[in-house]
Amino acid sequence: MVDGADTFLDLLSNGQKEVQVRFSHQVFTEARFTLIAENFGKNQNLLKLIGHAPVNYGRYYRVKELHNHRLWLCPVTEYVFGGAYPDVIWVD
Repeated sequence: MVDGADTFLDLLSNGQKEVQVRFSHQVFTEARFTLIAENFGKNQNLLKLIGHAPVNYGRYYRVKELHNHRLWLCPVTEYVFGGAYPDVIWVD
């Protein structure tokens, strides 16, 4: 996790060493956070600096409940969601 996604998990964990996260591309009652898709892209310099596996792109999201905190999700997100980045991801 990098480029804001790490910070998002830190916020969810509330200072703990572990956090369990439920997420879906369909709204669910317990969802506390809404990730709204923005543009595709990546911060290549940051990815190189941390030694991230090579990727061609990713997608940025804003978490509206956290003052529009911005985070980046890598292409694994496409795999998790059946081949496409969702426009909205609900998280608990």
